[in-house]
Amino acid sequence: MGTKNANLLLRLLIVVLEAFDSIFKLLYTTWYRLAAKARAAQAGGSNPPPPTVIGIILAEPNTAGISLHRAASVAAWCLAYESVQQVHLYEPSGHLKQSRALLQDSLAQVAEQQGRSIAVKCGWTASNTSSGPAVAAAAAGAAASNSSTSTAVTVRVLSAEDAFVPVMDAVAQRCSAFAVPGGSPRAAAAAASNSLQQQQQQQQCEAGARTEQPVLGACGQHYANGTPGGTRFCRQQQADLCNGTQPYQQQQQQQQQHGSMLLELAAVTGSSEIASEPQLLLVYGPVLTLAGYPPFHTRAAEVQHIGPLAQASQRGIADAVAAYCKVLQRHGA
Repeated sequence: MGTKNANLLLRLLIVVLEAFDSIFKLLYTTWYRLAAKARAAQAGGSNPPPPTVIGIILAEPNTAGISLHRAASVAAWCLAYESVQQVHLYEPSGHLKQSRALLQDSLAQVAEQQGRSIAVKCGWTASNTSSGPAVAAAAAGAAASNSSTSTAVTVRVLSAEDAFVPVMDAVAQRCSAFAVPGGSPRAAAAAASNSLQQQQQQQQCEAGARTEQPVLGACGQHYANGTPGGTRFCRQQQADLCNGTQPYQQQQQQQQQHGSMLLELAAVTGSSEIASEPQLLLVYGPVLTLAGYPPFHTRAAEVQHIGPLAQASQRGIADAVAAYCKVLQRHGA
């Protein structure tokens, strides 16, 4: 009798301890979430809106065995968000480019349900060959700003060649402008590099003159009052800006240089959509790798590894987009 009562008391004690353990875990989880929100609020930054351009990287070892149905499903799940205007479907070997028409048919129904039109394109080739490079470069900036109001969506099927061919074409075009008959390619490349450095210095000088309001105000005051040495003062301040002595402007200048590079690539390829950078990159494969994805589109993108393509699901993309919208972005801050 005494042994039975002892066993009952022991079981009751175990149940009570398990209940206390569950309550402690619940309280700790609640406290941790509240503390995490408080730390995020103190850290600053801002929650970004849903992405407008999503890049999908299919980094499977057997690229020939990638399921077209799976690839189309992943693109369709991304297009389910009204904010998404472009999807870059990257597959290194280029097998998906051969199935562009099938992708178009698979995704047309999804876009029709949303009341939008869809176009599946391969590479960075221009959709309108009659427009010249100047027109494409001028439209590149408008493509990024007006993407949120457009009802047309684009799926770009990219391969490894689309990562380096535009850059090589831009370099070749720049070097050809400095080529000397009978000269070596090395000399032409050096001349092009010097010209590029001069252009960057000039852009930095102009950007500094536009953004440095205190200096411009001081210059205007010197000129208005006829202060002796005012011209020399303004020249010295302008020289300081051009020499990069204002460190808080370096990040802005780098962003402007990157934007000018994308505009140059748009002029070379004839496609304004190359200037639209993805905000979110989804990697499908056994390991996290970009697999040669265009480097000029990875400057400020958030990269998330989803897992093997065979296990792709709409829930995985929803979780990735939700995580992206919860992360405080500080790019350019």
